[in-house]
Amino acid sequence: MQARLRKRGKNGHHSYTHTLRKPEQLGQIVEVKTPISQRDWTNMSAQADEHHLKIYKKRRCFLHNNQYFQLDLYQQPCHQRCEGLILLETYSTLHTEELQLVCPHS
Repeated sequence: MQARLRKRGKNGHHSYTHTLRKPEQLGQIVEVKTPISQRDWTNMSAQADEHHLKIYKKRRCFLHNNQYFQLDLYQQPCHQRCEGLILLETYSTLHTEELQLVCPHS
């Protein structure tokens, strides 16, 4: 089982989430996300594994051709393999061929 803490914020206001990722069952990975308080986040953060680095990123969300996208821009401090990393992510029920028609491309 994998656990993750998230602190998301804008303009000094934050939300906190605890996520448990359970091992694959019947071909699916199950994630359980629970909103937590700042106090819980602080207490849980104190128990963090020092061998894992925190991730800092800016997320930009947008619609393109009625499809929702998340653009993650990874920031310092980060592992050297993440320097300059930019990820574009989307979720869809469309088939691959249909999705290729609505996704931005050059």
